[in-house]
Amino acid sequence: MADPADHILVAQTDQNFIGTSPSTTIVVKRTAFLPGELAGFSAALGAVPETASLFAPAGTAGSAPVPGPVARYMATANAGLGAFYASYPFDVTPTTDNDPFFWHFARFGTVVAGYGHSLSSADRENAVGERVLLLLLVLSAAIAAVFLLLPFAAIRSTWVQLPHKALSGVFFAGVGFGFIFFEITLMQLLNLFLGYPTYALTVTLMALLVFTGLGALASMRVQRPRRAVTVLLGIVVGLCSFYLLGLGPLTRALLVAPMAARVALSVAVLAPLGLCLGMFMPLGLREIARRSPHPRTYVAWGWAANGFASVVGSAAATILAMSYGFDLVLGLGLACYVVATAAWVRLTAVPAPVAA
Repeated sequence: MADPADHILVAQTDQNFIGTSPSTTIVVKRTAFLPGELAGFSAALGAVPETASLFAPAGTAGSAPVPGPVARYMATANAGLGAFYASYPFDVTPTTDNDPFFWHFARFGTVVAGYGHSLSSADRENAVGERVLLLLLVLSAAIAAVFLLLPFAAIRSTWVQLPHKALSGVFFAGVGFGFIFFEITLMQLLNLFLGYPTYALTVTLMALLVFTGLGALASMRVQRPRRAVTVLLGIVVGLCSFYLLGLGPLTRALLVAPMAARVALSVAVLAPLGLCLGMFMPLGLREIARRSPHPRTYVAWGWAANGFASVVGSAAATILAMSYGFDLVLGLGLACYVVATAAWVRLTAVPAPVAA
């Protein structure tokens, strides 16, 4: 388009058709509006009570744009849109597959700052979802801490004897955060390909959990765990690169394939990741179990750290995706496994005690 302004009409009616907010109508045309169409728009403004033009192409009779954010947006060049979005009180950046939350307008920083204030009666939907997510994050962290971490206070005398608790905690928490970040992101990446969120949820969960289990089973055959984890991380890095760069073009090319073929392909692209991720947890549990005279307590600590991260990570992943996009969440999932692997290298660098 030579000038997008020639393709857009915006009108606002102050009558309260929905709640207490004005009703805004946006008309977009693939080609530029013709003079007769613009005249019809001007005539319609006078036919509908309390209606005015917020924006129309230059020269439209009787519909001078009302000064405000719509007119300012239309007058802003592409290079200046970033500054416009940043200065606007709501998040009105365009919705994309990477950031598909079309109902998300309240920034989380603003929501946190105003959490103590009651919701506005003018728009009950504003910031409700964001408030619920933040509350869910706090509650999930509190409940997970009470039921997964607090019980170790009852066996503190044994727990304090466990060697390298911080390193092992970082490893298991990193695996927990990373797995849930991958899981939630891949559901979104396969959403359009499979057609419905329910299918994406079902297929992604089924594939990851089945192949994670098979990976855990295969870990029993690993003879050199210290080297195996670093090799697994390298494979995960390659898979993440494929998900970010190659999965989109692949799924778009096969979007017209039969449903059964799309499900089979989804399982095929998830299977390698599941096999790799499934090995981290059992290899870690096997390693710490032989590093303490209290293997049951140490294994329980590993499960607790992993479970806490998994529970908190589900809400955190959604908030991060809404704020920065799913690509970043996938990158953070990879970063969690990198941190976990670094902790693993340090943990296994210390020789395990030899049993008497």
